[in-house]
Amino acid sequence: SPHMRSIPSGELLTFSTERTSPTRPSDRASKLMLIVAGIHIFSTAGVVFGWASLRQLLSSQGLLAHLCDGNDCSARDAVFARIFTLGAAGYYLAHLPFGLFLDRFGPRL
Repeated sequence: SPHMRSIPSGELLTFSTERTSPTRPSDRASKLMLIVAGIHIFSTAGVVFGWASLRQLLSSQGLLAHLCDGNDCSARDAVFARIFTLGAAGYYLAHLPFGLFLDRFGPRL
């Protein structure tokens, strides 16, 4: 076929196995990555991973109790569900700029 080229019998195919190691980011970039990661974790992870305990605490403190109608607290539960949804969405959407940041500066500290 015209697209296939045969290799003469005396030639060997060689591939480079030499790897280049990534360069270590500057101390300033490393500190910035650590600060951004800390802010990201402390501002979003608690809402997602500690939500069950946080919701019980907020309910027991009477937060949004005015939304309850007798024993029916479905309106308050809907607000709590919205808070969790926004917190979880913020947590996962924050991964995008943080991932781009790590792609630019590298994951090494």
